[in-house]
Amino acid sequence: MPPQVSSPRSSTSPPPARAGAAGCFSAAAEGDWSADVEDGGDPPGSAWGGERPDLTEALDIDIGFSPLTNSMPILRQGLRREGWRQLVMAWVSVPDLHVTRSRQRYEHVRADERGATVRFLDVDSEFTAELELDPAGLLVFYPGLARRVGDGEMACRGR
Repeated sequence: MPPQVSSPRSSTSPPPARAGAAGCFSAAAEGDWSADVEDGGDPPGSAWGGERPDLTEALDIDIGFSPLTNSMPILRQGLRREGWRQLVMAWVSVPDLHVTRSRQRYEHVRADERGATVRFLDVDSEFTAELELDPAGLLVFYPGLARRVGDGEMACRGR
């Protein structure tokens, strides 16, 4: 049986996940975090090799498989309301945590009382996604990656 993790919520972050682990995190109404965790063994990756990327223009990070980090440049640049920006990001791949320079473009598409839609484009590839945000600018839907779940709704498959 996987270990159960429970911790008082002292910040807005869930308990840290171990490299090589898979889990389902949830926060109770009382403010406690809980998790079902399965240990996946040794973390992948190796020591840093090669040249370090030029990140002098990067003001934000983009963590692979973490849609929340896309909200940072959208909020900082005011793109919920209008405009577009091409930015340099420090992109952190997961699970190896290798950092590379990533040119990204964010374009305001539309906004209404429910929130906004901002198009994300990876400048160096053909990847594009229309990101849906709530009125506060936090991501609620990233096609093919994530969606916000409501109270009592489970995000993990089979649970």
